[in-house]
Amino acid sequence: MDKPIDPTTHAALDYGLAAMEVLGPELLGLSNRASAVSAILGTVYGATTAMTDTPLGLTPAISFPLHGAMEVPFVAATLGLPWLTGACKGANAKMFFLGCAGMALANFLMTDFNTSESRASLGLADVSSVADEALEPLMRT
Repeated sequence: MDKPIDPTTHAALDYGLAAMEVLGPELLGLSNRASAVSAILGTVYGATTAMTDTPLGLTPAISFPLHGAMEVPFVAATLGLPWLTGACKGANAKMFFLGCAGMALANFLMTDFNTSESRASLGLADVSSVADEALEPLMRT
């Protein structure tokens, strides 16, 4: 089966999920415990995405295939931690955490983690050469 999500789209969806995990419980009026657990999950998820070698990553410290392998324990944590910590009290909290886990799982299952797209594919690796060319006339004077 051909997987339709590329690294750029995957990273964008990850950032969106991380933001939802950080902001969602407060917007939904969930408990302080749910907000804390979700903020931790969202921060870890967002930081992992920012450190992954994708066009939207900030630093290429984690390869995209390794990021894919890390998704499995993250989905498990998103399902397990809220129940283990008591953050899933009430129907809204249960639906919120199940929704977050479902979104992460769907993104994982539909992503091709064996692609070669990286930060360099957007030309981010060539920024210094472009800057050198643009500044060359100024350097001659």
